[in-house]
Amino acid sequence: TLGQVSVELIDFFRAAMPWPLSQAPETYQTLGNFPSVYKRAWDYDQDSEKWQDTTSYQWMWSYSKEHIVKYLQPLDLDLA
Repeated sequence: TLGQVSVELIDFFRAAMPWPLSQAPETYQTLGNFPSVYKRAWDYDQDSEKWQDTTSYQWMWSYSKEHIVKYLQPLDLDLA
């Protein structure tokens, strides 16, 4: 109906990302049990000013882009 909004909450990582990125919440939680590994992952990209400039982001985007686009296409979003 006109003037109404429908909202649906989703877990985007699980729904749109390919494995193993779809398991990010569990991976992140597990990293907390291994502080030295977490620190190494954190320090890996700290020279970048923006997240989009990091090697990690660039790898994740290139690996996931096709899956994300495929997930979003049927939603017919008007992002303008």
